[in-house]
Amino acid sequence: MENLLKRCGSMAEIRKAGEKNSELAEAWTTSVAPVLDTVAARYSRLKLKVEPITIMDAVTDAEEDAVMQVITTLFPAINPATVTKQQADKDPAFTEWVQQHCRRCQYLFQIRKCDNTECCSVPILLPERMIWLPDPMPDASGDHYLTLDEVMGTDTDDTHRPSTQQSHKHKQATTATTAACVDFFMSEALEKQQKETELFTAQHARAVVSCLECSKP
Repeated sequence: MENLLKRCGSMAEIRKAGEKNSELAEAWTTSVAPVLDTVAARYSRLKLKVEPITIMDAVTDAEEDAVMQVITTLFPAINPATVTKQQADKDPAFTEWVQQHCRRCQYLFQIRKCDNTECCSVPILLPERMIWLPDPMPDASGDHYLTLDEVMGTDTDDTHRPSTQQSHKHKQATTATTAACVDFFMSEALEKQQKETELFTAQHARAVVSCLECSKP
């Protein structure tokens, strides 16, 4: 097993080798199990706003195969093992399904059942919980965000997400600082030099001039 692993330079190569050799896959899973348990134990101590972090097990091969089978059934033209985003976006069946069942933004990717019983089974959740999670939306002042209760159930977009606002403010501050620096250092000589652009050519790159006062180059 060690000799097989020595030939692998990445996790992708280890996965490919494990697909060809079931014993290698089983040995690898057994060897990394203590490490995963240690990492899970460490993360289980963390809390976010008093709530403990939930540790979830990785998807099993059987669960992954089941998902692949569903994708193949819904979208026969797509090979889930090799498909790319560009290829999937060109498939009409896939794009229609995404528009009907999914909502994606910078922070979230949501999937929910539709109301068509011929397409999806009856939802388990209550109707009031079968709504899209909203995006951050500013209040009338623009300095604060509305509460979740105020935007829940409304049509929102992610144009007002905090990262965009911070980037916009940073860009404005950077532009103002740059303009101030340019105004400070832009002398009359530099302005004249910028206007005489015919001097800045490849032919003059190695040219040498002599000083009129000291005659030195």
